[in-house]
Amino acid sequence: MPKNKIKKIAEEFFAKMDFSGEIEVTEEPEMIWVNFETKDSAFLIGHHGETLKAVAWILKLKLGEEGRNLILDINNYKRDRKERLNNMAIEIANKARATSKPQVMPPMSAYERRLVHVALIDQPDIVAESEGEEPNRRIIIRIKE
Repeated sequence: MPKNKIKKIAEEFFAKMDFSGEIEVTEEPEMIWVNFETKDSAFLIGHHGETLKAVAWILKLKLGEEGRNLILDINNYKRDRKERLNNMAIEIANKARATSKPQVMPPMSAYERRLVHVALIDQPDIVAESEGEEPNRRIIIRIKE
């Protein structure tokens, strides 16, 4: 589906929910990012992005097959969170190296845990393992033995 058609559907989607703002659609090799810039971001993102996850799911249903590789973002919340998690993962890996002790990250969603694993993939001396049960599942970062 062309970017302009995705943009039009997203604009109609948010207008029907009575939200105003600007839609930007960006294509990447494996996904399509739809960022909605709006003054209503806090409401649309919700606590720890839970509302955003639900809104994205509904938009993907509306887009059908074209929505399967779509990432909905509100005011670049997910892009910023991805960058913060990447920096946090590297800092914690460095702390694990400095102390030679495993470091425990706070509980995160599956999506965020995946971002941390990806952030550390090029660190051959570091192991990142998820443990625990949802919603308290977290990552332990330690030096590879």
